Amino acid sequence: MTARYNPPDAKVSSFLLFNNGRAYNIAHTTAMLEVLLRHWLTSSGILTSTILPETVTATVQRLPFSISVVLGIVLIGLGQAFRSLAMKQAGTSFNHIVQSSKKEDHVLVTSGVYRVSRHPAYFGFFWWALGTQLVLGNPICSVAYAAVMWKFFSHRITHEEKHLVSFFEQDYHQYRKTTPVRIPFIA
Repeated sequence: MTARYNPPDAKVSSFLLFNNGRAYNIAHTTAMLEVLLRHWLTSSGILTSTILPETVTATVQRLPFSISVVLGIVLIGLGQAFRSLAMKQAGTSFNHIVQSSKKEDHVLVTSGVYRVSRHPAYFGFFWWALGTQLVLGNPICSVAYAAVMWKFFSHRITHEEKHLVSFFEQDYHQYRKTTPVRIPFIA
């Protein structure tokens, strides 16, 4: 989306592939380890025979998808839609790096998904990340991701909004009063 709607700022870092920090790498590694550990415990019979009652195990095995997988798919779709639309609608005003100075063409976008959420790309990423853990069936990483993502976005939004207030002054104050972030407990 960045390459399509903001080509001047499209860099390798825009694609979140490399050099995204230690926490990002730890999160992905931990999620994969949780999947592998659960698979090993289940396939060896340790998880199903000692932790879950036989009736629960039999019921779960008959279900084509668990509720968490369906909810996860919905969250991934919703999150990706919001994030992609945010990048498209903001165009060159969107950047993966918090800007400390206002560019000449930087505008305050308040329509489309920005009418629903003050930070729709963050909103989308937050719910997308949680959805991935539900699809993977990772209860530990689901909780950990929620906590880490909340802390990250809470700090990032506070920092970014200081700059947005300086860029757009009263217009941003008004926008902030009428449009929530939609990440729980972030005003």
